Amino acid sequence: TEWERMSVDERESLTAHYPLSSMTTADRSIRTFILTGIRDGAHVLDVGAGDGVFTRLILRERPACIVHSVDIDTEQVRLLKNARKSLRQKSRLRCYRCAAEDLGEFFGGSRFDVAISVHALHHYEDPFVALRNMRRVL
Repeated sequence: TEWERMSVDERESLTAHYPLSSMTTADRSIRTFILTGIRDGAHVLDVGAGDGVFTRLILRERPACIVHSVDIDTEQVRLLKNARKSLRQKSRLRCYRCAAEDLGEFFGGSRFDVAISVHALHHYEDPFVALRNMRRVL
């Protein structure tokens, strides 16, 4: 696809600001839901974060939040880590390679205020286990 042929820098420039005008109706609803449900300063777990569109949205709109972005795809985690380089406070974004089904074991006793998973549930090997594990870390 055209997306796959783009360099990391090109992808970053396209998604870094993800303006409201370019969002689908569904994405605008998701954006509103996410921002309404996340208080500034929250510790957020973004599961199946992909290239980090919603991670960056949270970081931009909630400047005191810390986001833990998780994806099973090595390339997506690399993109997330590249996005981290552009942050003034790098500690606000933490990136991990982990399957959604392994969250409970991976994060052990860690607790998050909010867990989100946008456009990712259909990619999980076992969505029910993934959702249970997301609940376990809240």
